Amino acid sequence: MNKIKIGIITMGLLTNVLMSNETNTAVTIYNSGSGVVNEIRQIELKKGIQDYSITDVAEKLNPATVKISLKNAQIIEQNFKYDLVNSQKIMNKYIGQEITLIGKNTITGKLLSAAYNNIVIQKSDGGLIIISKLDDYQISVGKLPDGFVLQPTLVWKINSSAEGKQNLDLIYQTDGLTWNAEYVALVNESDTKLDLSSWISLDNSSGKTYNDAKLKLIAGDINRQSVPNVVYGAQYRKASLEMAMDQDMTTEKSFFEYHMYTVANPTTLANNEKKQVSMFDKYDINCKKIFKYESHLYNNNSEQNPDVAIEFINSKENNMGIPLPMGVVRVFKTDGTDKELIGESSIKHTPKDEQINLTIGKAFDIVIKEYSIKENRISDRVIEIEYELEIRNRKTTDIELIFQKNLYASVELLKSDIEPFDIKANYMKFKIPVKKDETKKMKYKIRITS
Repeated sequence: MNKIKIGIITMGLLTNVLMSNETNTAVTIYNSGSGVVNEIRQIELKKGIQDYSITDVAEKLNPATVKISLKNAQIIEQNFKYDLVNSQKIMNKYIGQEITLIGKNTITGKLLSAAYNNIVIQKSDGGLIIISKLDDYQISVGKLPDGFVLQPTLVWKINSSAEGKQNLDLIYQTDGLTWNAEYVALVNESDTKLDLSSWISLDNSSGKTYNDAKLKLIAGDINRQSVPNVVYGAQYRKASLEMAMDQDMTTEKSFFEYHMYTVANPTTLANNEKKQVSMFDKYDINCKKIFKYESHLYNNNSEQNPDVAIEFINSKENNMGIPLPMGVVRVFKTDGTDKELIGESSIKHTPKDEQINLTIGKAFDIVIKEYSIKENRISDRVIEIEYELEIRNRKTTDIELIFQKNLYASVELLKSDIEPFDIKANYMKFKIPVKKDETKKMKYKIRITS
């Protein structure tokens, strides 16, 4: 009997297998953690009906999404073999059969149990050998059990009308491909301009390496339908704006109701690899530092520091004008000598010409206290509340505070020391100038109808 050692298994399981003869690969990755792979491979077929197998496909491939095109052939049936060989699976297949342990002593017998590095062997005389640690042994079995493959494999039954080489156009969807955008902003000494760079972070855990692939990224929330869990056998599953960014690193265009970003140069996505690709660099973007404080309908009278944020317009006139995919923004500042991180924020999918607000921390030298100074219940449903907002500016420069009062009921502003510049159904906003080392107070009165 020919024997093999587990973990040293030769090839040759499939007689008509195409390993990886790709001539062109394109990969499109979605925010949702899936991707679409399009490969053109050259294959050679005989005339008539035959089985043909392709390895080197993604391990997390969804077989229901496979689509292939052949010029002179018809696909009759498709199978996806995904039961990959490993030592534990081989041992499980050999339960009740003879195996040999090779170590200081050679042990041969019927395998009764194999789990967690422990095995039980029945000797020819009926006695049992229990081995709790296999580190000192090699396991020898008769042959590789049927049904295992060394790589995920697509198997087709093909009826070809011609003999010879032809191109196979293969498309499928796979999980295990993700991407996200990451941004780095550098704010100047006066907080009036910033430079913005973007990186695309890619993560490939699909079970396949994509060599020199044309890479596209879709930004947007696409609808995905859930599929009921189906138990398969152990072996088979049946199966409008376009613009170039700096240095032509990435191009962007509208695609349906989403945005598609195409990386200019082919790139290799190795399996189990994280990598970054440069997206763009933009310079001299006009920005503004703002201080903002939000309060709710009722407050706890505690002292707080306002948020500090950087705002800018994503417009072409402001050296931007790019639809920005969601991601984390790390903000650095220079004082002319040093460059240090001053905070992190995030943006959602943001179209061009929209304002971007990056809240990056709390203002150390500004203290705010808001409290109610008078309450008057008009009826069971109506109450009037007068508030006072105190702002203590301990900075050496004048500031302007954006005060936002969030509303969750039918509220009417009766009076205010400062007129709001923006009123909506759920909030009102005020701009409050405060000089350096000044304590500024503002009173306002609202009526709440429940």
